[in-house]
Amino acid sequence: MIDQSSYGRSGQFSLPLATLSVYDPDSLVLGSSNHLALKLIERPDHWHNGCALIVGDEASGKSHMLEVFAWKHQIVRLRADQLYLAYSAPTLAVDDIQLLVDNPEGQKVLFHLINRAVLGELNILMASRRPVGILDLEVQDLASRLAAASTAIIGPPDETLLAQLLTKHFADAQVEVKPAVIDFIVSRIERSYVAVSRAAAVVNSLALAEKRAITVPLVKEVLAL
Repeated sequence: MIDQSSYGRSGQFSLPLATLSVYDPDSLVLGSSNHLALKLIERPDHWHNGCALIVGDEASGKSHMLEVFAWKHQIVRLRADQLYLAYSAPTLAVDDIQLLVDNPEGQKVLFHLINRAVLGELNILMASRRPVGILDLEVQDLASRLAAASTAIIGPPDETLLAQLLTKHFADAQVEVKPAVIDFIVSRIERSYVAVSRAAAVVNSLALAEKRAITVPLVKEVLAL
């Protein structure tokens, strides 16, 4: 359990250093749980009806993949609740389509865009935290269109991927952490994408607040071990 050590000895909360995420293919961390999704974004010419969908938990890297895709194709990544900003372009990247559950007008816009993709007018890459089958969509034809898209599901991370992701979180914040410390953190947190992201944030926050290197003793304080 994470305690309140991130407030530091002075009692003042220290904001984590702004991260420097680099949206090029080399910035993506490849693992057994996400390799199908990474392959999917590389081959838009193979998408069924010009549509592709990545499904994965929070912090599993979906948005990062869409950013890489958008950077490569020089387009803007939109959230599903920003579809009104969609423009006539040969390619679109739409994140968080689960946000459309209570937005029938947004569902209609996405349905229209997918129909354009079916006609060969554009390619559309989408991402969702929830599988299409459990999204309660009022536009029923949209559900069938989404189900027909080329789909890749990001599975739970293994320890190797968690270590790679944790190392990347610190590197993005311009912090170097020894492999032994990375392994210590990974062995003591939940195996989830959210857990590794939060652990990196609070550990780095305390290190910044107290001007200390990230070591096993510091990690023990943060994780209340």
